[in-house]
Amino acid sequence: MIAEVGAFMLIGGGIKYIDDAFDEGIHSRRLAAMLAPVILAVWLWISAGDPHAATLLAAVLLGVLLTGKIDNSVFLLSSVAVLAGMLALARDVMPLPLAILTLMAVLDEKGNDLADAGRLPMLLTPVFTYRMMMKLGVLALGMLELLPLVYFLVFLGFDIAYEAVGRAGMRLSTQRRLGVSVG
Repeated sequence: MIAEVGAFMLIGGGIKYIDDAFDEGIHSRRLAAMLAPVILAVWLWISAGDPHAATLLAAVLLGVLLTGKIDNSVFLLSSVAVLAGMLALARDVMPLPLAILTLMAVLDEKGNDLADAGRLPMLLTPVFTYRMMMKLGVLALGMLELLPLVYFLVFLGFDIAYEAVGRAGMRLSTQRRLGVSVG
């Protein structure tokens, strides 16, 4: 289980690093482009051996695809490669959890856009700022025994790494903007 958590953390943090490199200009685009095949390999490796991981990761990918969040060539090429790999592994994806988690991922992405734009009631803003719907979906599927409950922790690893890289990027961006020495 430690390997799964580590793999999910690498994928989550790597996705955020690449996203911030291309969307925000915070990190090195060159390093992001070199990181993408590593993340792709880990994604396919963990998906090939674990139908639960394959289902979670497929829902993440489908969520961003369905909401039009693939917005740079590195993500586009990586997504095509992941989709090709996932199609080869399609027998391992669990249809009902995939459908539920994809819906939750779409809600997270759309809700996050609304939260970022300040267009949600204050009570809902943290729910979508931190993309809680998919996490709650994984927890619910675990409680219903449609996924092993431990995958809630595995998915939290993804999210913790994603958030940590995002926060580190915001600090770096703020330091650069203020002219503070980064090093």
